[in-house]
Amino acid sequence: MSAARLGSAWWALAVLCAAGLVMIVTDSVRLGGYVIGSALLAAAIVRAVVPSAKTPGLTIRHRVIDVCLYAGLGLATIVIFSVVVL
Repeated sequence: MSAARLGSAWWALAVLCAAGLVMIVTDSVRLGGYVIGSALLAAAIVRAVVPSAKTPGLTIRHRVIDVCLYAGLGLATIVIFSVVVL
């Protein structure tokens, strides 16, 4: 899939997740986890609201399944990084 076909929503998700990973590596572990979880929650909102034709990079399965998976992963990431003692 070319860069243009992935869409801006996918690139925003990728950049935010990469920023979260950089934060984790540079000793802001909890904040990095929150950034990744928030990016996944934002992807769930975008996938729920924006038509599938405008978000080809986020469209993997049926809309309901995508939203549930993105939201579930985002919430799980935030909960894990807030509960685990680092």
